[in-house]
Amino acid sequence: MPSRAPLSLFLLSALSTSTALLAQDAPEAAARGRAIRLAAAPALSPDGQTLAFEWMGDVWTAPIWGGVAKRATTSSDRDGSPAFSPSGTELAYISDAEDRAQAWIAPLAGGPARRVTKHTDGYGLEEWLPQGNGLLLSAARDAFWRDAERFELFELGAKTPAKPLFDDAGSWGRLSPDGKRLLFTREGEPKWRKQYHGSQATQVWLYDLSARRFEKLTKHEHGERYPLWAPDGKHYYVVSQEDGCFNLYRRALSGGESTQLTRFTDDGPHDPAISRDGGTIVFRHLFDLHRMNTAGGGVPTRLELWDGGAVDLDDLERLALDSASEAAFTSDLKQIAFLSGGDVWVMDTELREPVQVTRTAAEERDLVFSPDDQALLCVSDDGGQADLWEIRRKDDKRWWWQSTEFTKKKLSDDADAESGPRFTPDGGSIAFVKGRGDLWLMAADGTNQRRFLESWDRPDYDFSPDGAWIVYAKQDDDFNSDVWLAKLDGSIPPFNLSRHPDNEGSPRWSPDGSKIAFTGRRYDQEVDLYWVYVKRTDEQKSERDRKLEKALEKMKEAPKGAGSGRGERGSRRPGGEEKPEAPKEKEEPKAEGQEPEKKEPEKPKQEPVVVDLEDLHERLRRVSIPNSSEGGLLWSPDGKTLAFQATIEAKSGLYTLEWPELGTPKLWAQQGLSRARWVKEGNQLVGLSGGSPATLGKDGKATSYSFRAKMERDRAAYFGEIFDQGWRAMRDGWYDANLGNKDWNAVRAKYGAMARLALDGTQLAEVGNMMLGELNGSHLGFSVMLGGGGGGRGRRGGAPGAPTSTPAEPTWRKTTGHLGARFDASFEGPGWRIRDVVKGTPAFQEKSRLHAGEIVLEIDGVKLKAETDPADVLTGDPEREVHLKVKSLRGEEREVVLRPTSNGAVRGLLYEQWMDTNRALVDRLSGGRLGYLHIRGMDWPSFQRFEAELYAVSYGKDGLIIDVRENGGGSTADHLLTALTQPEHAYTRPRGGTGRGYPQDRRVYATWSKPIAVLCNQNSFSNAEIFPHAIKTLGRGKIIGVPTAGGVVSTGAAMLYGGAGMVRMPFRGWFLWKDGEDMELNGCVPDYIVWPEPTEWPRGIDKQVEKAVEVLRAECDAWKARPLPELKKATERKKHG
Repeated sequence: MPSRAPLSLFLLSALSTSTALLAQDAPEAAARGRAIRLAAAPALSPDGQTLAFEWMGDVWTAPIWGGVAKRATTSSDRDGSPAFSPSGTELAYISDAEDRAQAWIAPLAGGPARRVTKHTDGYGLEEWLPQGNGLLLSAARDAFWRDAERFELFELGAKTPAKPLFDDAGSWGRLSPDGKRLLFTREGEPKWRKQYHGSQATQVWLYDLSARRFEKLTKHEHGERYPLWAPDGKHYYVVSQEDGCFNLYRRALSGGESTQLTRFTDDGPHDPAISRDGGTIVFRHLFDLHRMNTAGGGVPTRLELWDGGAVDLDDLERLALDSASEAAFTSDLKQIAFLSGGDVWVMDTELREPVQVTRTAAEERDLVFSPDDQALLCVSDDGGQADLWEIRRKDDKRWWWQSTEFTKKKLSDDADAESGPRFTPDGGSIAFVKGRGDLWLMAADGTNQRRFLESWDRPDYDFSPDGAWIVYAKQDDDFNSDVWLAKLDGSIPPFNLSRHPDNEGSPRWSPDGSKIAFTGRRYDQEVDLYWVYVKRTDEQKSERDRKLEKALEKMKEAPKGAGSGRGERGSRRPGGEEKPEAPKEKEEPKAEGQEPEKKEPEKPKQEPVVVDLEDLHERLRRVSIPNSSEGGLLWSPDGKTLAFQATIEAKSGLYTLEWPELGTPKLWAQQGLSRARWVKEGNQLVGLSGGSPATLGKDGKATSYSFRAKMERDRAAYFGEIFDQGWRAMRDGWYDANLGNKDWNAVRAKYGAMARLALDGTQLAEVGNMMLGELNGSHLGFSVMLGGGGGGRGRRGGAPGAPTSTPAEPTWRKTTGHLGARFDASFEGPGWRIRDVVKGTPAFQEKSRLHAGEIVLEIDGVKLKAETDPADVLTGDPEREVHLKVKSLRGEEREVVLRPTSNGAVRGLLYEQWMDTNRALVDRLSGGRLGYLHIRGMDWPSFQRFEAELYAVSYGKDGLIIDVRENGGGSTADHLLTALTQPEHAYTRPRGGTGRGYPQDRRVYATWSKPIAVLCNQNSFSNAEIFPHAIKTLGRGKIIGVPTAGGVVSTGAAMLYGGAGMVRMPFRGWFLWKDGEDMELNGCVPDYIVWPEPTEWPRGIDKQVEKAVEVLRAECDAWKARPLPELKKATERKKHG
């Protein structure tokens, strides 16, 4: 168990020094240490004189006017969410010290902190109860399948366990001074998003505990947050965005009176806290805590806080690196350049003592040797932008790995990001990508730069061996990727080689120039190999022609004179004497560390590659391997073998095919190399294996060149580079080049300095997300996954960027289980009375079946009472069995043995129960005329279930309600539409049939052509918004519910600094067909808007479903009354004339 220092001792120190600090100049009173920025979850003592907050994983306290803060908790686990008791004598907080997110309380007068909660699923701390006798907590248990969090009144020392305040979700709960009413919020976008307007905007609600009545206080869709009670219980404070920027207001509960207290125009207050006397409010603005007096229109004052040197954190990290993110080999495979820790290193393959080539805070990447091994190319962010750089040894007579000085030359210098440099086969030119996807060429010295291909999509390309041609794959405006051929001199227009509406990619030109191979998805979801001879005569060669070529090649490999029957040992003089071989020239010894002068072998003359474009696309051949998708194509240096990744007969690995026979793929190695190249030297692969440079021989065995390197890294510069990469990624990649109509350079300046001051990954991610909040966009996120950066794993314990130490032996933790039965909270005992049993849980199985109304009297011999805390009897080994004594409805007692499940598993099963409830409601209200189905996600399993239920649920019905509420999106809207909008052009009827039908097996999917109604709500997101938008555009049915969120973009991700971070990257916008309006910030507005009231769904009340039934019944009546033609056989046709 982690040690718990007596929290109260730290608090006493903070409180007792407050008066002393008043009399002194606090910043000069002691060493201030590090400035405290990005503090969270502030709380105020009842008199408003002491501040508590969360920072660097601990709870801290400080005087309200600022100064040196004191660390109040010192556990190695996260502590946060502090709250002062109403008496000011205790501090509650949440800690992960023993189990995840448990509530602890520490007395301020001295003594250790004590844990007061037990359920291992954890809690959130809202505040103390007004009387100081307990806590208002939040907890997610088994209430509902979505938004399962419930407010709980937790009374200290009470005989009964905590019970939900009401049965629905909420957040930021604050009880009135008399404890009879609750202010809370519902809905909500990410806290740092600015200017959002829509159905997901945060709403403030009021709940009357005695009347059990709810009132929505927010009257607009701009968002209101953080309600706080005024001491009089008649007013409240709230942060509202009604004027376009979040600001603090004071309002009367009776309505009408509203006073704006802050006048921010850009960034507003966050996480406010108020003293019990109502005189002081503290909040976070941008990066710092501020305080203000509530009376007299006080002006917010920034709090200057320092840690007093308590955080022992080196600004300079010392890292031991043993993993590379890229590797490049010299042509003889004796020297290796690699990337680790964001820098370039070189070493040989024997000593493997890395030499650091670059020492920049910026990341280097895309490493490649020149064909003559004299230069290294890379992309570097040095200087604040991504440019191409050339690196050379200062003394080119020394080996790379014995060099200590290097020169760097910038080959490009502009704001556009360059990437992916690659030499042309002759080494005379360099190809690279600029910006999003433009392909450029330049001379090897960086001159004569020209754009070869303009594209929004990054191309995947390869050169012909003579360097005259290029084959590339890129997407068009329909996001269809084709393979194209072009000449580098631009003498012919690009030629579409693949010409198929499905996606082709990864084109590779064989080194002998004769073939091009690529991958294509043309049949269902399977990716196959495609290839073609580029020269028609190669295509037309007979089997004998190929055998003859093979025979001649073997003769070339044989020793000269082999045909005479005599071994060649040297030329013979007349008379049969052997001519002695000329003595070899004696090589002059080289100084240690010098590279011997290379006598460049004469390169065989490269024959021009001939490409017959006429009917080339028609000569494509397919290699189909059943139940496998191929990728990672690599040609052998002689162009006769193709290697690829595949899973064949359930065995994944690297396989090869031989030309021209092809035949059956052969397994080369079960584990290939990443970033692999097939080189002529040794006819093997080079790349990475498990983070080490490696080679892979034809025997399938890898040889790894492990290493260990030491480096020093300045944390501030490192974090600044990660932030800048995220900033640039959004600048260059976000779907809207207007970037939220923000000055993106100004945004960089606003947040970049703070990113450099971040002390750990959590703080850096927060700053990154604040930056993204400026865009007011959906599908955004900045995450940090520190691990040394650039593929290197840091070994410095406790340093930001360093991973955790080697894990100990696997352990397990006690967990609080769930029987699968939910209990009646009003039952007074003895025992627990079962309210319902969730289908699919242990309590629903025949051998351990429990029934609603039965009473569980004992668990493992412990007699149950109404006040028994479930955590006391259900916490233990997660794989244990528990023994229950159960009283049946007839009063008979029996023993039941079962293995508990988890609350999370129960919530998943409650989804099915919710669907069954809705289906029964629709059936009852419609008199059996309508069907109902819910689509949980826009993913393939959900679509497959939809197609099955389209028949199972709707057969024989007049109409169908399709529900996409609480659907987070995906990509299957068009599949749904295909099933619902199939063109109708004919009827069919077999002999003996009486209806009007159509062969279902002729359709793409199971179809539904009868009337529909679609349900959506504020949590219908992304692709689940495209679907109702499309239904409205096509006039296919009515929409009922709540406007959707307005979050519609296609998103990917951009990795930062070798995997140290990531930003989500919305790259494609979606626009309405009728008016061209962006669906982002433009949710689908239903034909009938119906908002549910709190607690209705958990009680089985669904007014949206009720309205849908009403609307759809009328639609079905009209549809059934439509005129239909009479079906007449040819023999029944009236003859004319």
